[in-house]
Amino acid sequence: MTVIENSKLTMVGGVGSSVAYAALTRGSARHVALYDIDAAKAEAEVLDLAHGAQFTDHSDIVGGGDVSVAATGLSPERLFASGTVLNTSRPRWVLAQRAGVSPASVHAHIVGEHGDTQFPLWSRASSGTMPLLEWEMPDDARLAPSELDRTRWT
Repeated sequence: MTVIENSKLTMVGGVGSSVAYAALTRGSARHVALYDIDAAKAEAEVLDLAHGAQFTDHSDIVGGGDVSVAATGLSPERLFASGTVLNTSRPRWVLAQRAGVSPASVHAHIVGEHGDTQFPLWSRASSGTMPLLEWEMPDDARLAPSELDRTRWT
């Protein structure tokens, strides 16, 4: 895979180092930055990535607790975030386990800002084309809205 010479990936928060490592091994980004309010954590993760970078294409890895590690110079409309990707994968996995299907077959999304304002879109959730509340589980039961409401997805 060819790395775009000026490509930059900035990860914010806890799961950033895992995604950054995957991007490095795939050659998806030449410049990688990790930002976390816990500067020591971000700096330690940068060292881990830098030490493992000898197994990847040449990359520049920086990080810390100052948001300037991310200053791309791009306008906001040229940036995107994936703050609820991991939160979306959690209910997909849990629902797949409950239904006895592959997580790839479950289409359910957590939307909103990562944190207290995120919420599940149960009305759009499905397994294949079957709406979530119409699924027949292996025990012949159906998911009840109350079961979904009391499960923590974040």
